[in-house]
Amino acid sequence: MRGWAAVLRDDFRQNPTDVVVAAGEPAILECVPPRGHPEPTIYWKKDKVRIDDKDDRITVKRPTFLRRPINQVVLEEETVEFRCQVQGDPQPNVRWRKDDIDVPRGRYEIKYDKDDYVLRVKKASVNDEGAFTCVAENRVGKLEASATLTVRVLTDRPPPIIRQGPSNQTLGVESVALLKCQASGDPIPSISWLKDGISLLGKDARMSLQELGSLQIKNVKVRDVIGPIGVEND
Repeated sequence: MRGWAAVLRDDFRQNPTDVVVAAGEPAILECVPPRGHPEPTIYWKKDKVRIDDKDDRITVKRPTFLRRPINQVVLEEETVEFRCQVQGDPQPNVRWRKDDIDVPRGRYEIKYDKDDYVLRVKKASVNDEGAFTCVAENRVGKLEASATLTVRVLTDRPPPIIRQGPSNQTLGVESVALLKCQASGDPIPSISWLKDGISLLGKDARMSLQELGSLQIKNVKVRDVIGPIGVEND
C-alpha cells in the first residue's frame, strides 16, 4: 500500500511588515507563504481572530484560471497556440514552461492577446512534443495548468485502398442486407458509409458496421438506397 505525505517548509518566503497609512487610504500587507505540496491554504488574522474575507474592504486573492490551455494535435509544420487567462490580486506574473523548463523565446513566441497569455509554436516538429505549462504567481500563491502537444508526421505513404467494394443488390422488404467492404492502408484506415453525403452510422439502429468494414442493414426498407463509401486514414 502506498502512503501519501504533505510537504510544507517552515519558513515564510516573505513576512508581513508594519504599515502606517492615513485614515481612509488603502493599506497593503504582503506575505509570501512557504512552498508546499499541496499548495498551503492562506488566511489572515487580526488580534488572533480570523479575518472574514467576505468583507468588501478586504481583498486576498490567489491566482485563478479563467481559461486553461488545452491539449493540441497538429500536423508537422503547422502553427499551434496554447492560451491561458488568469486573475488575482495583485495581478499574477505569468510564464510558460515546457517539460518543467522555462521555454526559450527564440523558438517559441510568447505574447499577451485580449486578456490571454499566448504561447505560439511555429512550424511544429516532433521535437516540440511535450507538456506545456502556464504558471501564474503573485505574492499570495502560485497556480499551474498544463496541456500536451502531439505532432503528427507527414509521410510519403500511399492513401488507403478499397480492396472489396459493395455490389448492387435487390432484396425483399424486411430482409437483411450485407454490403461488403474491405480496405487496407498504413495506418489502418477507418471506414464510413454515407447516403446523400450524410453518415449512416449511429443514426439508425438497423444499420451497423461489421468486422472489416461491411455494412449490415436489418429490416430493409424501400428508402434504403446507399451512396458512396468513405475510407480515410492519417
